[in-house]
Amino acid sequence: MVSKIKSIKKETKQMKQKRFSRSNVGVNTNFLEQTGTPLDTTSRDNILDFHVGTRVIYLSEGINPQTTQIFLSSLAFICEYSNDYTTPVTVLLNSNYGGDVHAMFGMVDQLRISRVPIHTQGVGTVMSAATGILIAGLKGERSVSELTTVMIHDISTMMEGTGNDLAIEIKYTQLIQEKMIHLLEKSTKKPARFWKTSLKRNLYLTSKECLDYGIIDKIL
Repeated sequence: MVSKIKSIKKETKQMKQKRFSRSNVGVNTNFLEQTGTPLDTTSRDNILDFHVGTRVIYLSEGINPQTTQIFLSSLAFICEYSNDYTTPVTVLLNSNYGGDVHAMFGMVDQLRISRVPIHTQGVGTVMSAATGILIAGLKGERSVSELTTVMIHDISTMMEGTGNDLAIEIKYTQLIQEKMIHLLEKSTKKPARFWKTSLKRNLYLTSKECLDYGIIDKIL
């Protein structure tokens, strides 16, 4: 009886692995039930993709509330399906659209409090909000490929309203900027005063400069 149960469990696991392999499925059913939108891993328009076997989450395009939701769903799915919270998950970044700073902070916080170690890798371009995610990976395991370009800049915003509203928005934008400077200071080798000066304009960095600044820990 025991051997029969083990055999059934083995067959069930093999069926699940086949069902959720990259070549056979493109839909996270939990995400579909929650939002009505399938996560199609074969679509060229897909923003986030994941692979249970390799434990990699692919992040491209802009950072926004939707990509944050898919990221969190993918991370939970990988860990819960495999029941493995010790093997690292890699976030592979290729993003040249920047994005929403609040969505970025949400992902950064998740990387910080996650039970599973999160490695971050950048390829091609890692710009604006995506850079915040890159530096939030596990120290010692943040990397970019040799020809990758990283860009960081000041917080930008579009404001409208009454004079009082604008004053409030300006004060809030400054607060968000201070949060970003603090994140850069504690995650890199450069002090706050360096980042306050450097981010007044778009700051483009090579992989070597990223390594020197402590944005990453190694070049692939």
